[in-house]
Amino acid sequence: MSDRVRLAGQLIEGRLSVGFSMREFARRSGVDASSISRFEDAQRLPSLELLHTLVRKLNEAGAGLSWELVHEIHDRAKREPDKELYNSLRPVGPETGEPDPAGATSARDYVQALRELHIWAGKPSMRELEVRSGGHVSKSTFHNMLTDDRLPRFENLEIFLTACGAKYPQAWLRKWRFLARAQDIGTARRGTA
Repeated sequence: MSDRVRLAGQLIEGRLSVGFSMREFARRSGVDASSISRFEDAQRLPSLELLHTLVRKLNEAGAGLSWELVHEIHDRAKREPDKELYNSLRPVGPETGEPDPAGATSARDYVQALRELHIWAGKPSMRELEVRSGGHVSKSTFHNMLTDDRLPRFENLEIFLTACGAKYPQAWLRKWRFLARAQDIGTARRGTA
């Protein structure tokens, strides 16, 4: 997975964990919403100073992001060749038979696509997925990911995709980001953000 995408996931997860809409995050951080959107879409890499400001504002609100981890990911992302980002945008290929999350229009659809990916991977038991994750995600968390109608946590999703042997994890992560942002916008429009 591209480190630029991994960094985007950290920012999105942090923002959603404190309940900020993109507009609210922009207001609090002093960074325009369009720039934040490009960072979250992994289209652009923030400068180290700007990233520090974003992480600090999220942590002041209670996000609990590790600056050391985010800084390390940012460092690797700066050295990432453009080819890696291009490959992360490649759609799921029919040649592998891997389910394609592109058609998911809601969290429920996305979870259904994850269930199909689980079947495509040979339907490993939840215990087997826990073992494949190196114990980083429990079998009950994997079970909840496949039975809940909410988007899974970004970090758990990355591990699930690896444990299932997804050939195109970037397509899954890109759709997750799209749905998380759409969900965030819908919440803001209802006035509950």
